[in-house]
Amino acid sequence: AYVTASNTNGNIYEGDFITSSSNSGIAQLATRSGTILGVALEDLVYDNSGKGELLVSVDIRNQFIDNNLRVNLLDALRSGYDAPFLTPVASLRYILAVLIILGSFILGFSTFGRSSTSGIQALGRNPLAKSAIQVSMMFNFLLTALIMFLGLFLAYLVLTL
Repeated sequence: AYVTASNTNGNIYEGDFITSSSNSGIAQLATRSGTILGVALEDLVYDNSGKGELLVSVDIRNQFIDNNLRVNLLDALRSGYDAPFLTPVASLRYILAVLIILGSFILGFSTFGRSSTSGIQALGRNPLAKSAIQVSMMFNFLLTALIMFLGLFLAYLVLTL
């Protein structure tokens, strides 16, 4: 489609990203990451006012533009906030996976902490039952590892399915 564009952000050449400008109905060269209108299919020829018609492959989407310049931290955070690359469903999946992993690790460490403490106390009270207590402590350790592994596996399933 033909689009009216200006040279506000610089000259537009074939292959450059095009975005909207502050002037209604006029496009310009995209110099920052964010929403773009499309890609220029030809070089822009300007008139005296700095505007011209330009053939553009219209594909409205978010685009990362790396101009190898240093950006201050606030601009970087703002551009990341303005141009989300993840859909809400994908974001929800990541949040759910993190919650599952945290829950499994908290559950695993808390149960292992309680069982190992009581096992050490039992070993001090009854040294003759040393082997049985050590076997139960090893079983508790394996159970804790299994809980954590299942949490990681569940998080993997949430992210992949």
